[in-house]
Amino acid sequence: MPALLNRERASMTLRQRLILFLFRRLRPFAERAYAWLKTTSPPDIRALPSPVNSDPELKVIDNLADLDAEIAEIDKALAVSDDEGRRRMAKIHFVLPGNFPADPYSPEYAAAQMETYYALSGRNSYQPEVNERSVLDLEWLKRWYYPYGTRSPTTVGEQLIAQGFIIRAMNLPAGARVVEFGPGAGNLTLHLAQMGYQVTAVEIDPIWAELIRYRAQTLGVEVTVVQQDMLAFQPGEPYDAAVFFESFHHCVDHLRMLRHLYEMIVPGGLVAFAGEPIADFPHPWGFVRPDGQTLWSIRKFGWFELGFDTSYFLRTLLFFGWLPRRHRSDVAHLADVIVAHKGQGLYAPHELTLPPDEARTWSEPEAGLRFTLGRAVMSCSRVAPVKAVEFCLSNFAPFPLEVTLTAGRASQRVRLPAHAERVTACVEAQDWQGQVTIASPTWRPAQAYKSADPRTLGVAVHWVRLEGA
Repeated sequence: MPALLNRERASMTLRQRLILFLFRRLRPFAERAYAWLKTTSPPDIRALPSPVNSDPELKVIDNLADLDAEIAEIDKALAVSDDEGRRRMAKIHFVLPGNFPADPYSPEYAAAQMETYYALSGRNSYQPEVNERSVLDLEWLKRWYYPYGTRSPTTVGEQLIAQGFIIRAMNLPAGARVVEFGPGAGNLTLHLAQMGYQVTAVEIDPIWAELIRYRAQTLGVEVTVVQQDMLAFQPGEPYDAAVFFESFHHCVDHLRMLRHLYEMIVPGGLVAFAGEPIADFPHPWGFVRPDGQTLWSIRKFGWFELGFDTSYFLRTLLFFGWLPRRHRSDVAHLADVIVAHKGQGLYAPHELTLPPDEARTWSEPEAGLRFTLGRAVMSCSRVAPVKAVEFCLSNFAPFPLEVTLTAGRASQRVRLPAHAERVTACVEAQDWQGQVTIASPTWRPAQAYKSADPRTLGVAVHWVRLEGA
């Protein structure tokens, strides 16, 4: 063997010898660098102050003076047409402040968001009955109510598609009692009333409230119109459903509103959040939307224009006892509805739209079950005390699986035999914080059964049930 290697070296050119020398010298450094990268967390790209400007027409602004100049240009574009104004708005990205407290449920976080609002709006207070009022004339609105007054095929089409999509996603039974918060011109309100639903419209703006009354009378349908802030509304009896269409993000205290909703909806009822700014944002919630339309609305009118990170919003719904499912269509961007049913303590992960950061710990939903991917996490209600958590599991592997179930600080190990189906196990909850974890070894069907299934799976979960104290 050494002789063979010597002959090979002798036949190598000078260039090849140099490459071999460098490879041997540099390989240890490359291996150490690779090991360091594996153990080092990637940078938090969401903390970067501004996006990579891939659009040459996108203007990144980092001060209010330049923002005011752009708003003046937006007003000029809107004088041409609604479409032209929206095109101008889409070319702006404002660098928002991002030094917020860590806990999004804390009073300190909410106070920091209000300070951000004051800075962006140029105002020193916020009163919904003042700041959310319309500047339009009622008589003009009777003829040109939104979206028709925009005279934009895009805007009108988006609105009509979205309203039909909402109705279909809610899928309410005939005669259901429905309350809509922040209905504006009342388009969705009146569609529901024309379908025979018992509809209440809660609208803070007196002009919009009067417009809804006028339009309902013109159509010959009955709508109960309440001119009031959504947080102040107290129903006489519970509703089957509540709906927000481009309005929930105007709520000054969304956590209090979610608590209020749970009290006003019947068991098994639902709340729908449609056309809301729920997306991937750098912070859980607040004034996190950098687009021109949002900043124009805040700066010019003083409107409350919140945004919600998807993981935060879905997890918060789960914490408050709601079971969310998101419905989307690529036909119109406003055809985006989260329908959340009022939970009764039973969580079927295959029927839920989980927060994205939790969904990554699960496989895709299947009929009647969802597999874990090693250690799966699921948020649940923390509105009421929880005494115990029951799990329903199956093991489809051809060998036993050791599963660790956690509820708060309490955990329990369960051994699932091979091919065991619908095994239940109960964990006494300790220091319940609204989250369960299910950890198990993973296995591959392709190896275990010589199948074409390439997935890596853990244990199958059918449901999780919370038992009250």
